[in-house]
Amino acid sequence: MSASKRNMADVKELIPEFFFLPEMFMNKNRFDLGRKQNGISLDDIVLPAWAKDDPREFVSSHLHEWIDLIFGYKQSGEEAISSHNLFHHLFYEGNVNFDSIDDSLTRNATIAFVNNFGQIPSQLFKKPHPQKKVNNGSDLSFSRIPGVTTNRLFYHALHSLKPPTIHIKVHVYT
Repeated sequence: MSASKRNMADVKELIPEFFFLPEMFMNKNRFDLGRKQNGISLDDIVLPAWAKDDPREFVSSHLHEWIDLIFGYKQSGEEAISSHNLFHHLFYEGNVNFDSIDDSLTRNATIAFVNNFGQIPSQLFKKPHPQKKVNNGSDLSFSRIPGVTTNRLFYHALHSLKPPTIHIKVHVYT
């Protein structure tokens, strides 16, 4: 069970990049990672049931929701409240001016608090982020290429590219 269900200060999460590179969860070098209390050896990460042994498709289809929470319109305000996406006031960008804290003990404690838990990144989007177009596997020639979300890549249409109609003057200084 996640500690965050019992302790609201525990806000650790796995960023989407953790799901993009599944090899990072495999102990391919067979390092001795120790044993659980029940004696079972620690080895490869066991994925949750929703991942169906490959979390990339799930994460790709929900990435826009994560972007909305971290960088988007659900970062603050009513949308943050309804999404249960609230943090300590010190975590929000611009909410604390360290130079204005006169008491050195309080200033150092505040700096340590922010350094330990981090700060919410700058809000980049004010409206919902569009969902990524996920390849549904209907075109087998692209279904095995990670990250490809379209049946036609730019280089398949090179023959239809036209040169620019605007002439650019280049000055060469020697």
